Amino acid sequence: YHEGPRQTTVAPTSKPPTVTGRFTVNFTAINLIYRPEMGNPKSRLFSSTERVFAKLLGQILKSSDIGPDFMNCSLSALRSLNEGKNTGVDTVCTYHKVATAPPFDPVHIYHKFLNETTGFTKMGAYNLDPNSLFVN
Repeated sequence: YHEGPRQTTVAPTSKPPTVTGRFTVNFTAINLIYRPEMGNPKSRLFSSTERVFAKLLGQILKSSDIGPDFMNCSLSALRSLNEGKNTGVDTVCTYHKVATAPPFDPVHIYHKFLNETTGFTKMGAYNLDPNSLFVN
């Protein structure tokens, strides 16, 4: 019998790569009149609208199942609907995918939005088309 020298283990100095998940949230704001500059992601109006909706969506998502892992939402597009009387809002939301967490559940997020927005009729100052919510 012979024991060799003990080997020491060194803790890794880098974290494992972060994996992000993405999902979309699309809806119609019925009291937001569409203006042509809203179609330009570089315009001030697009940017200010993005900040407002990112905050509103974030408030809802932070209290959902993905809340601790929620990162942000950003506008991908604003669209003219009903001859410009309404605005379609398309967002992409991101979250940290954690191996130990349950898989992303769009049905839960959909119901979270319904519950937090009075049946998806009001979000902040915006009136919403209750039939327009899509989470994917």
